Amino acid sequence: MGDRIVHCAGNAVTDDLGTEAWDLIFISQLVHHFDDVTNQDLVRRAAQALRPGGILAIQDILRPAARQGGATGLLGDLFFANTSQSGTWSLAEMADWQRTAGLVPKRAVHFLSLPGGGQQSAMKPKAWSLRCHQDKSEAR
Repeated sequence: MGDRIVHCAGNAVTDDLGTEAWDLIFISQLVHHFDDVTNQDLVRRAAQALRPGGILAIQDILRPAARQGGATGLLGDLFFANTSQSGTWSLAEMADWQRTAGLVPKRAVHFLSLPGGGQQSAMKPKAWSLRCHQDKSEAR
C-alpha cells in the first residue's frame, strides 16, 4: 500500500495543491498556527485539489465550546496565541471553512485518547464544480 500513499512536504500557505489530484488530504496539527483567513484559503485550495468524492480531514487540538471544560484546548489556545499569534479552532469553525469551500462536512470526531483533540472531515461532492465555486467566491 506504500505506493498508494504520498507525503508532500511543502509550504501549506503558498504551495499549489493541484486540481482534482487527491482522494484524501489529511491536515494534522497545523491549523492552530494560522489565522482564520489563512485557514479558509488552505481549505479552499485543498477542496480544489480533491477529486470528486475525496475527503479533507482536519485534525487538531480544539477550542472548547464557550465556558465548558477542556483544559487541553484552553492551554493550547494560550500557547499558540503566544508562539504563532493564532490559536485553537472549534470543530464548527473547521466545518464552516469546509462548507465555504464547497465541501460537505461529516460528523465530527472527538478523540477519547486525546482529550481536547478531534477531527472534522468533509467530502467533495461528486458534482463539485470549480467554476461554480469560483463564481460563488467572486459574488461575496
